[in-house]
Amino acid sequence: MRKRDVKFRNLTAEMGRANISISELANKMNISTQILYKKLDGTSQFLYKDIVSIKKILEDSNQINYTLDYLFMEYDN
Repeated sequence: MRKRDVKFRNLTAEMGRANISISELANKMNISTQILYKKLDGTSQFLYKDIVSIKKILEDSNQINYTLDYLFMEYDN
């Protein structure tokens, strides 16, 4: 995924800090990598269960509490 395609920069930054790839995160969420790419670039919307799952995965990996506002802040490309 090219940087300019990323709509949720904070989320992808925290994924990097956790050393979790998109395919790894998708696997932990039980969704396809392609679907996660579409959610990350804004083509498809996140479901609430996706948001909660991502937050928990990152918090467990990074030992940090995140707000949803921070993780899912939208940036226009």
